[in-house]
Amino acid sequence: MPTVLAFRKCPCCGWRLPVVRKGSSARLRGVEVEQLVQGAPIGHLDPETVALIQFQECQGGRGRGFGPVVDQLTIEQAAQDPAWESYTAALFAWARKLAALASRLGK
Repeated sequence: MPTVLAFRKCPCCGWRLPVVRKGSSARLRGVEVEQLVQGAPIGHLDPETVALIQFQECQGGRGRGFGPVVDQLTIEQAAQDPAWESYTAALFAWARKLAALASRLGK
């Protein structure tokens, strides 16, 4: 039977982080590791300064990936840019729903 892992998933971008780290590389060396991941992965980010949108150079070609970040926009900058208006409007609407849920739960 396959191993089932639990992940925390960002509802905006789909980025996932395991809830429990099983130590896959340690297991290859014959050591069993199981560590519960604590805290939210975004709790340390300052919404005033964190980049919401990043622009990166594309290296081109299969498997070459992305190059350096050439520009980025904060949430405030993206909200003021008409090109990102619908994206930031949806993000703010979701944030209001999240705040209402937190309030209802007493958090």
